Amino acid sequence: MSNTGNLSRGFVFYCYAIALGIAYILAFWRPFGFNIFPYLTITDVLLAPLNRLVILFFPLFLILVLNIELRNKKNIKVPYYSFLLISMLFNIYAIQQLLKSIDLFKEYRFYFFNEQSILYLSGLLICISILLTFFSFFDRKNTLTQIFAISLAHIALSMSAGYSDGKAIFNGAESVHFLEQKELCESGGIRDWVYLEKFGENVFFMNTIEKKICILNDIKFNLVSRKYKEEL
Repeated sequence: MSNTGNLSRGFVFYCYAIALGIAYILAFWRPFGFNIFPYLTITDVLLAPLNRLVILFFPLFLILVLNIELRNKKNIKVPYYSFLLISMLFNIYAIQQLLKSIDLFKEYRFYFFNEQSILYLSGLLICISILLTFFSFFDRKNTLTQIFAISLAHIALSMSAGYSDGKAIFNGAESVHFLEQKELCESGGIRDWVYLEKFGENVFFMNTIEKKICILNDIKFNLVSRKYKEEL
């Protein structure tokens, strides 16, 4: 019975991690104005948590805390101050990521229609999380409210992180990698193509000048670091 409970709990947390990964992917591709979801496979969805280490780390940290503090207890009751500490950390990190995303959004004039909706949604989730954390002070035994508050902050964190990563690449981040075989995406191979992601058999690149998306199917390609290529 105990093993079944642990498996079901682990399954719930992994589904939660997948939801965070999907939120990250959605926000990452929003600055490109491209709908990536028709290209996602079931495998891509299952591997979604791997897009960002923070998406995996914090759920595992939360599981560890719950297992340590709730072991051998029939009723799940999260100690209030442990919840408060975790909630504060999530919200602080989420706010930092959101401010970084806002700075990137304001730095460049060009953006796609309704692109800032990701920022609005992240900010709204953070506000709701903070309000739930505040109201939980008056009902410290309400575990569902506490977990919901942490989850909202975590989703906001994932979305803000995804948006800032995508926006940085769209605007020419130093950490990007160029496709060496330029002719694969363009006849003549004049422009540089930045590597974005690989989902299933499709590999995605972006034209750094005209901001066009190139989709190649199951190819062999070589990448070169922008830092190395441009000696940054």
